[in-house]
Parts: sequence; structure tokens; C-alpha cells
Amino acid sequence: MEIDFLVSKSNLQRRHNVVPIEVKGTGEYETKSLDKFLRKYTAYLDDAYVIHTKNLQRGDRRVYLPVYMTSQVHL
Repeated sequence: MEIDFLVSKSNLQRRHNVVPIEVKGTGEYETKSLDKFLRKYTAYLDDAYVIHTKNLQRGDRRVYLPVYMTSQVHL
């Protein structure tokens, strides 16, 4: 699996305190590694973020953020 960033939240006492972030640079992409990572470590993860070049979207347990909204990642 290849995940670009793993960020821990400030409250390490919570069970869901790791935020995976995947960065995609092209218009066409797949998130196979992120999907596999979410399935395997779901007990430890909060919502995942995909930073990409398209519009803002919200999916199942993930947020798709345009590059210019990267500062909106909530940790």
C-alpha cells in the first residue's frame, strides 16, 4: 500500500486518531491503496482525505479536496 501522508490528530486518546491523506495530480486516478488501507485499519482511522485537481466532494469515509482547499483538512 502507498499512502502519501498519515497524520495523527491532537487527541491521541481517541480510538480514531489517524488521518490518511492521498494526493493525486491527474484528472483520472484510482485510490486502490487508500481503499485497502481503510478496510485494514478502519478501527484506527478517521475520515480520509484525497487531495486532487477536481471539485470538492464527500464520499463514504473520505473527503475529496481540491488543491487550493488543502488548508481545510481538519485535524
